[in-house]
Amino acid sequence: MKAQQPKAIGLVGGIASGKSQVADYFRELGIEIIDTDQIARELVQPGSALLAEIVRHFGRQMLLESGELDRARLRQRIFEDQEAKRWLEHLLHPAIREEAEKRVQQNQGPYCIVAIPLLAKRQDYPFLSRILWVDAPIELRLQRLQERDHIDAALAQKMLAQQPSANIYRSLADDLLVNDQDCTNLQRKVKILHAQYSKKA
Repeated sequence: MKAQQPKAIGLVGGIASGKSQVADYFRELGIEIIDTDQIARELVQPGSALLAEIVRHFGRQMLLESGELDRARLRQRIFEDQEAKRWLEHLLHPAIREEAEKRVQQNQGPYCIVAIPLLAKRQDYPFLSRILWVDAPIELRLQRLQERDHIDAALAQKMLAQQPSANIYRSLADDLLVNDQDCTNLQRKVKILHAQYSKKA
């Protein structure tokens, strides 16, 4: 796997690690970002088969008045109910992976970035050439999460506690980007990786 050309780079990292900022910097360099979160939103638009399945399973209270999915309500439900979380992942993840792979195949650039919030097994995304893990010290992530979501330390700690352990990411990743300084430093690190990936492609 590590010897393949970096046609598709998986971008992973825990909450408040700076993964979105890294994706933005790659985008500024002309690299296509395939965001699996965005794909998930597109797959559950009003009228979609997947949204109908979600409503059948959880009830019409999961819909907003507009007919769109009430993402905040659903997020709260699966945050509290692990069985509901597993059901939803079983429904959505195969469709998300299929669409992500289709977009990778259509990419015309030297490589593309596939942003994946949660990746438990590398086999789930066999079309990835490399995996880039964005990490940051836990204290810094806690501070960023409180500031970003306007929440207290207790809730932020609870959210971080539900994240995959660093050992999981460590076992998956080919490359590590530590986001522990300012934006200028982070951008410099992205440019270095971009040069490496472009050269290999």
